[in-house]
Amino acid sequence: MTVNVDVSISTPQSVPTATSIGMVQSRRDGSIATSGKEASGTGNMKFSLNGALTIGTLDGTNVEIRVEVGEENFFLFGLSAAEVQTLKKTGYHPGRFYEEDWELREVIDAVRSGLFSQGDAGLFQPLVDHLLYDDEYLALADYWSYLVCQERVSTAFRQREIWTAKSVLNVLACGNSRRTVPYVSIVKRSGRCRSDHLPLFDAHLLLALILMGDWMQKG
Repeated sequence: MTVNVDVSISTPQSVPTATSIGMVQSRRDGSIATSGKEASGTGNMKFSLNGALTIGTLDGTNVEIRVEVGEENFFLFGLSAAEVQTLKKTGYHPGRFYEEDWELREVIDAVRSGLFSQGDAGLFQPLVDHLLYDDEYLALADYWSYLVCQERVSTAFRQREIWTAKSVLNVLACGNSRRTVPYVSIVKRSGRCRSDHLPLFDAHLLLALILMGDWMQKG
């Protein structure tokens, strides 16, 4: 789930908020709303504008982001909106995914065993029941696709140059670098995001954004 927040940058002298610092430092944006729910909003765009790569479904603004940045620079998982509707019409039975996937079954069994609730086996039972007998958002149907997607994310993340190139392409494709570059510079000057604190934010990407901003201003 992506937490959508509003970031307002009025002048280069603005004081950065916790949100603006967090968005600049983010390398990935997880936007996992079920396709067709239109829950993915402008917060995703702000992450993408600042170089974060999106891991998401084909929902809401994710659709536009994926078109702009290119399929190869977006980590897609999950059912499409049409597939969601088809699955619901034909009858979605989340318990079947639990029964047929031993790994998913182990995860859910661990949750309801009390392993994550100090031995209180009943604490998460409502959550487990919802997943197994309702699962309105088709979380179990998207589970395996999400795992495969995260493997691709991990592989790409270990290739620093490739990941950085994808990040820069996200900023370029979103077309709002005149706003993004001052935004990055503000955070850098604040002293809260110095290059010696990173790897939360790639210093090479920061330099690329600043140079790109200078070039665009001259153009």
